Amino acid sequence: MLINPKPATLYRYGTETQDPDTGRTIKPAATEVDITGSFQPISGTERAALPEGIRSSARWKVYTETELQTSDQFDKTPADEIVYLGDRYVVGQVEPRQSLIPHYKGYLIREKEVPT
Repeated sequence: MLINPKPATLYRYGTETQDPDTGRTIKPAATEVDITGSFQPISGTERAALPEGIRSSARWKVYTETELQTSDQFDKTPADEIVYLGDRYVVGQVEPRQSLIPHYKGYLIREKEVPT
């Protein structure tokens, strides 16, 4: 059971491909899923514990029962994106929690601030 759940929209992408003519990466169309989550600001202690590439850009943490995915360079799958309060965020890190109430804790980076 989530504390103060709010609605959001999750976008999940399939595997990226390469255009054979240009060599550019083609991002597949997203699957759109309505989710609920408990969105909370990141504390200073949590921010300090995040990896350096995510630490300065993370804006929210979200607790949700919906599985969250980060990008996977091996199988070329982009990270999930979440639209919350009108802004689009990329899932930068996920911590699955399988304790008493299974859920996922994800750190969200505003899309315009994603490190390249």
